[in-house]
Amino acid sequence: MQSVFYQTFLSEQDKNILLIGGGGKSALINKLAADAKSCNKLTVIASLFPLAAPYESSTLISKDPVLMRKQLAGELAKYKTVFIGKKLDKNYILPFTKTELEKIVWNNPADHFFIEADNTRGRSLSGFEKVDPLLPFKIHSVINVLGADVINQRRNENWTLSRNRLLLQDSFMTPQNLASMYLAHPKLVKIRKRCSSQIFFLNKVENLLVENLAIQLTKKLRLGGIEKVVMGSIYNSTLLQLK
Repeated sequence: MQSVFYQTFLSEQDKNILLIGGGGKSALINKLAADAKSCNKLTVIASLFPLAAPYESSTLISKDPVLMRKQLAGELAKYKTVFIGKKLDKNYILPFTKTELEKIVWNNPADHFFIEADNTRGRSLSGFEKVDPLLPFKIHSVINVLGADVINQRRNENWTLSRNRLLLQDSFMTPQNLASMYLAHPKLVKIRKRCSSQIFFLNKVENLLVENLAIQLTKKLRLGGIEKVVMGSIYNSTLLQLK
């Protein structure tokens, strides 16, 4: 039986999935991959930055992306979930370039191809500044992971290095302000033009401010039914899709 996570986030059409944001992105990828495996789905996971090599899944390393694509079928048949990269360096998987990744994405045998596109180290607001949405291949779905730290970041570099006028204000940042800032961000606008669906996942919802942010996003995402807001926790199966 399909798990609630698989049913909520993935469909048969979601092959290339971009994940951005902070506060549980890597954990969500692992959760979705495990759920996909339980449904007999094949998953490939890549990153656009160095990624810690997992212990529980197969890791396929090759400097030749065309050769790797040929090797993937055998690895997926054995393990169903495969992390890929160009090189291993001190237990870190070094990433392919965007052009190299395109050669692997093309005609690969997986049901789902997850791409972790930014390295925020748990800081939700730096995601858009680090991700490059202009990948050379089709993205079918984008999942924005916003953790409970999304508002409590005034003392770290996400705020101090930002040029966004809302983040530079001394006044308290409201969920409504944050929702407006996310939806107006130039990179999110570009991402919207590239993909068929957009999901905002509000993780760690024991934080009341995150719950209020989910409500504000839901109010603002009346844009033709391709966006949705999901609220819940990676560490249990309690998910609520807001409408």
